[in-house]
Amino acid sequence: MEAPNLSKDPIAPRHAPPRHSPTLTRHTVRVAAISIAALAGVAGVAVAIGFILSPIAKNGTERRLIFRLDAPYGSIEVKPGTDPNSVAAIQSDQTDPSMRGPHWSYGHLGEIGILRIGIGTDEGMLDTPPLAIWKADDNFLPARAEQISGIGVRTPGSLYHAVHETDEGTKISASRTRIYITRDLPIDFTANLGFGESSIDLTRLPLTNVDIETGASRATICSNEPNHQVLGNCSVKAGLGECTFCGISNLNARHFSFSGSVGSYHLGFEGRLVHDLDAQIEVGIGVCTMTIPALAGRVRVFFEDNMFTSYTFDGLVRRREGYATSAGFDHSSSPILTLHLTSVAGRMALSYR
Repeated sequence: MEAPNLSKDPIAPRHAPPRHSPTLTRHTVRVAAISIAALAGVAGVAVAIGFILSPIAKNGTERRLIFRLDAPYGSIEVKPGTDPNSVAAIQSDQTDPSMRGPHWSYGHLGEIGILRIGIGTDEGMLDTPPLAIWKADDNFLPARAEQISGIGVRTPGSLYHAVHETDEGTKISASRTRIYITRDLPIDFTANLGFGESSIDLTRLPLTNVDIETGASRATICSNEPNHQVLGNCSVKAGLGECTFCGISNLNARHFSFSGSVGSYHLGFEGRLVHDLDAQIEVGIGVCTMTIPALAGRVRVFFEDNMFTSYTFDGLVRRREGYATSAGFDHSSSPILTLHLTSVAGRMALSYR
């Protein structure tokens, strides 16, 4: 089989099929390993790393994409792609047949393309996890992860790996998977992420809806350039661990919501608003920092003050109990960023400059 060409930056979209679903093609990504394979010593253990690439071709009738990503186990990257002939491409470092590789199905209903990708799943369903599961943070490992398996290991310059016992001894297999998404079609994107380290780059993707849920993990989400497609709603639910979302004002969203459980969170509203944005931010027990550049627009904040939560506002004026605004709010015609802040017992700090 001819090895895929890695010089081209590939692509991808989401969602489970609608009730009257089209016939979907199911695949397990087990394409031949690309010519890159390396052996390295990690504490006396051999590590084999190879790359697998699987493009998902367009059928030519798509006018919109629905993309669902299920990744309960594993470290992933989601990035914009450039291949005009593909709706998505999956690149995986996993070449060990004992590892559960990505699964995907793709079909279409009229002009709607429907793509589902499962990583560390059995076509979207959980099965027995590997011997060791990847850590969410160097200093943080959920108790549940220890009970399920053991501790994942991390090698310099890579994401987390999984440890497997074989007849030949202990092996460490890379668990990073990259997904490249098309920039040519409006995308409705849903991601359910579990244990692992995730990086999601939404830059230049014409998003119409975003729904992301993380488990016990470290997640980084960014949007570094304006989205020219109006995004109706962007929702992020973060579990245990860390979550950073930067470039929120670039999303061109009407509504933004963030819910954090127990962890450390950062929300950056970089970019310039082109219309009003309503944001709901809720944190259970944890720390949430927010940064808003002055060029984003004018800001007003509604917050629920209580004895267990501390609020810090830098660059805002407290107008009355539970309400603060940016200076000169009443004399500006810029789009309004409205924040509704709620916390059970945490610390929320906002800087507007």
